[in-house]
Amino acid sequence: MSTVKAPRTVVRDIPIDRIERNEGQPREEFDAVKLRELAESIREFGLQQPITVRETGRNRFEIVMGERRWRACQLAGLERIPAIVRRFDGDDAEERVFLAAVAENVNRADMTLMEEARAYHRIRKEFGYEVDRIARLYGKSVLHIELRLAFMQLCPEAVDALDKGLIGKDFAFYVARLQPGNQRVALARYVRGEFADQHAARAFAEGLKNAEDLGPGFFEIQQATEEQRQTRQAAMRKAKDEVDAVERAVVALAALKLKSPDELAGLFAGEVGAQLERIETVHRALTGLRRTLKKAKGISEARTYAVREEAVPG
Repeated sequence: MSTVKAPRTVVRDIPIDRIERNEGQPREEFDAVKLRELAESIREFGLQQPITVRETGRNRFEIVMGERRWRACQLAGLERIPAIVRRFDGDDAEERVFLAAVAENVNRADMTLMEEARAYHRIRKEFGYEVDRIARLYGKSVLHIELRLAFMQLCPEAVDALDKGLIGKDFAFYVARLQPGNQRVALARYVRGEFADQHAARAFAEGLKNAEDLGPGFFEIQQATEEQRQTRQAAMRKAKDEVDAVERAVVALAALKLKSPDELAGLFAGEVGAQLERIETVHRALTGLRRTLKKAKGISEARTYAVREEAVPG
């Protein structure tokens, strides 16, 4: 594991054809439009910030930081480019080069989520850094690093959808917790627009996770004794009756809503505060119930859509 060292630094004007990209650098995607815009700026004003390279052989150099600027300079037709030449000596040279490349890119808006995830994954697996050290190194929270690392569990279709912006990072996190078969199920429904909102999508993914955690028993709710079935049916009738009662209460509340504040002040003379608190209690209960029912809907749908563990591709 690397310790912090101050690399020897020299600034030189280097022929651009003697500079090569670092094949291990964390970024793979560069926006073509933004590159052209930067190239135009370089043609007009020159390169304002030198790139950083290391010497790899006789008059040959490899980029440590600044591949985007190097690419734009190529587009701009520059033959030479100012570069800071650093020496990275020792057995941990590759590690320090990669850490520096990540440091330059990790806070850029155009670094993709998967590029960031792969960078942290390499730092952890290849260089042996713990999550909390990675977080400190790049000024991130531990949760941020853990969320990005979770994306490494995404199936190829989900990775592609995340890279293309078809799914957001929050939904991707819940998808990443699933087995590959169920990832594809959740992804297909999301892309088809079958969820009312992000909460519904998340609830469905959580329902699929519940199915995986419970195993085959999740699908076998019909296996019960006659007594158990009767008990269940009675509980179902009771729950539906309670929802019916809520619906009747909503009708009554809707009627009250039509009254003006002056009318309600008169009707609840001296008790407006107490009545408001009662309504607030109802509101909190309904909000909690709504949230729970959304999760229940996800679980219910998962019984239809979930891929059984033994059917999940390896």
